[in-house]
Amino acid sequence: MAAYRTYDPDLVAPFLRVRDRYGPFSNMASGYQIRVCGVETGSSEALYQALRFPHLPEFQAEVLSQASPILAKRHAYTRVADTRPDWDRVRVNVMRYVLRAKFGSAQGALLELLRGTGEAPIVEVSHRDDYWGARPVDGRLIGRNVLGRLLMELRAELDEHPSGSPLLIAPRFPDPILLGRPLTPDRVGPAPSADLFPE
Repeated sequence: MAAYRTYDPDLVAPFLRVRDRYGPFSNMASGYQIRVCGVETGSSEALYQALRFPHLPEFQAEVLSQASPILAKRHAYTRVADTRPDWDRVRVNVMRYVLRAKFGSAQGALLELLRGTGEAPIVEVSHRDDYWGARPVDGRLIGRNVLGRLLMELRAELDEHPSGSPLLIAPRFPDPILLGRPLTPDRVGPAPSADLFPE
């Protein structure tokens, strides 16, 4: 499990709202067309939520068709009781796959924004969620910051492949099924060399 970390807010690349400088890193940022295995969706949140339900292809289609990331999340939560039973164990690897799909779908400006963070810690600032993000506490940001750390992992991969977009990795979770078909990467690459969340 990812350990809690403490960050100096003056030394990080933070994002809280989608309109922030690094707001496009948020799963709630819309307008980033993601294509995997012939399926298109407008946000990483929609893809992430759909992958909760590999056994429910019709419901996955409903989640993917929502008009915004927040609506996709809300729709997924109408059947949260039907979430795959191993979700807590696989969700980090699901998010890892989703981020590579997002950044690898010809998102030139998005890739440059990620590269532009340099070596600064990337932190999702959240007042409620200290698992995916970090909460402001007494002038510091404290949390597990799993989303930010996955983005840093992806940034390191970009440094290893500076001439092109990130390579999709094969899904590293059981039953990677979307709309009744198994997910296979359009571009096969190695697993990340700096795995921040070993199983």
